Amino acid sequence: MNQSLAAAYVRIDALRRALEASGDGPVRVAETHISWVLLTPALAYKIKKPVRLGFLDFTDLEQRRRACEEELRINRRFAPDLYLDLVQVHDGPQGPSFGGLGAVVDTAVRMRRFPDGALWSERVAAGTLTHSHIDSFAVRLADLHREAPTAPLGSRFGSSAMYRTVVDRIVTAIDDAPASLPFLRRCVG
Repeated sequence: MNQSLAAAYVRIDALRRALEASGDGPVRVAETHISWVLLTPALAYKIKKPVRLGFLDFTDLEQRRRACEEELRINRRFAPDLYLDLVQVHDGPQGPSFGGLGAVVDTAVRMRRFPDGALWSERVAAGTLTHSHIDSFAVRLADLHREAPTAPLGSRFGSSAMYRTVVDRIVTAIDDAPASLPFLRRCVG
C-alpha cells in the first residue's frame, strides 16, 4: 500500500472518531475500490481514495476535488434532495475535520443519508424493488441521455479505437487492482 493511501486510512478513522465525538451518533465507514463513505445517522461524507487505476487518477488533491465536483453535478440530477454540497477536510491542531482550521487535505461530497435497505441491491434481495421503480428510473435516465450534448460527427468519441482503449484500460485496472487495493483484495482474494 502506498504511503499516501496508508495516511488516508488513518485520516478516515480520525474523521470517523471526530464525527462520533461531536455527537452525531455512531459512524460506520463503507468502502469501495475508489472511495470511503462515512455514514452518520443523518449524513454521509464520501471521500475519494488517493489511488491511481487504469481508468482514473486520484493521487492528488486537485484531482479528487474535481471528481467530487463532477459527482455532485451529475448525481444532483437524479437525487437533488440527497446531494447537498462539498466540504473540505482540514488537518488542524486537533486532527482532521470537516471545515475548521488547518491545511486542506481532502474534499468530501456531503449527502443526506438514505435509510439502510434503500440500495437497489438490498431491495432486490428483500424482494421490494418493483418494476415501477425500474421503469421510473429508466424514463429519467432516457430523458437525461436525450438532453445530453453529443460529440460532433467524425470525432474520436464513439470510434472503435476509443472503445478499445477504454476496454484495455479497464481490464488492466482489474488485473492490477487486487495487488494495489486492500478492499479489492478482500473482494476477489
